[in-house]
Amino acid sequence: AAAEDVTLPIKPGASAGTVLIPKAGFTGMGVVIVAGSGPTDRNGNQAALPNNSLKMLAEGLARRGIASARFDKRFSGKTRLTGYGEKDIRFGHFVSDAVLWARHLAKQPGMKRIGFIGHSQGGLVATLAATRLKSAHLVLLAAPGFNIADTLKRQFTKAIPTEQARKPVFDAIGRLRRGEGVPDYRGPAAGFFRPSLQPFLISWMAHDPAMRLTAFAGKVLIVQGTRDLQIGRDAAARLKAAKSTAALVTIKGMNHVLKAPGPGRAANVAAYSKPDLPLAPGLIDAVARFLNATR
Repeated sequence: AAAEDVTLPIKPGASAGTVLIPKAGFTGMGVVIVAGSGPTDRNGNQAALPNNSLKMLAEGLARRGIASARFDKRFSGKTRLTGYGEKDIRFGHFVSDAVLWARHLAKQPGMKRIGFIGHSQGGLVATLAATRLKSAHLVLLAAPGFNIADTLKRQFTKAIPTEQARKPVFDAIGRLRRGEGVPDYRGPAAGFFRPSLQPFLISWMAHDPAMRLTAFAGKVLIVQGTRDLQIGRDAAARLKAAKSTAALVTIKGMNHVLKAPGPGRAANVAAYSKPDLPLAPGLIDAVARFLNATR
């Protein structure tokens, strides 16, 4: 396989990534791999969480004859932004970046068809990008099935013990979901509801992953692990219900970063920072089988 580091211009700077072509004289399909939430780079890593999950995914697919492009999200890796801060980010920027990389990948010699693979938050990004480009296929890995507002409510319900203490949090989430700012927020998790992040949260809450999936006309594969601490199997079930023709594969023992750690929660969490731990058995096979069948 031949890997090429590439930089593509975006309005506030440059998006950096890697194009991986399986072999010389390649003809076939390529996928854009979209990373999950936070400042996640092309390999699936954040500063304190090096797991190399997306790098391993791209390399595993290359061994199955599938090309790929993966890129550093805004505020991560070698992607550079000028005059652009947290207050400027919108969910649609992630989608336009994914579309940009898909168009670049489509121009590579021998490329016959382009699809998307989205991990976690990247599943929603990939869904919107694939719909915009009328892609033939879409793979959702550990992807959310509910509006992020609903997911946040569930997370805060676990984190904050009393209903009274949760009330300002739920009120803020409700206002953001309605497209309103919360400039005077004084409740728990004030850092999360900081004014500079609120426009992004509003733009994210405008999308219901399951509803957006119904607008995608191509073939869909939903992949969910049995040991995912962040996305439950109810999310995969909701996506499947929204897209009845989608294939749903459950990977036994797979956690949120696509690894199969040892038993116990501590080992599961530790796997987020183990770049040498291989991907869960069966993951590459399931994704490659789906993509190769859609050629």
